[in-house]
Amino acid sequence: MKPIQGGKNLVPEKMPAEAPAGRSAQALKQARKELIMGIIKEILSVPYPMKLEDLAMVSPLARQEAIDLLKKGKWDHSKSGTTEELKGALLQELEDTMADLSQDSLSYLNVLSEIYSQVDAAEEIENGETTNTHNHT
Repeated sequence: MKPIQGGKNLVPEKMPAEAPAGRSAQALKQARKELIMGIIKEILSVPYPMKLEDLAMVSPLARQEAIDLLKKGKWDHSKSGTTEELKGALLQELEDTMADLSQDSLSYLNVLSEIYSQVDAAEEIENGETTNTHNHT
């Protein structure tokens, strides 16, 4: 009897044909959701309505997402030229992405609550650090 060489006679694992593609699509949608959430957090972290021209300096990801939304026709930046418009388009994109993930409106509201509370917490930490720094000087 000859030994098996190079794994030629190994039986490949059997998996349903749709399982990897389905998992992959879900993973991409979940990654998209998290990307959009991160960009919204970045925009909300800016203490004033930022001009879109300045967006690239603050967040290259947000700038790229803005370009993608423009290309898809999901955003028209002709109104005020600030990130407030982009934020609205991103919130809609987040809602659409969550619907693609079969997540309901309550889940969307929970995610929004999470985003805003994280931004608020970051601001409190930043303000606390600033206060502590000033107290020590």
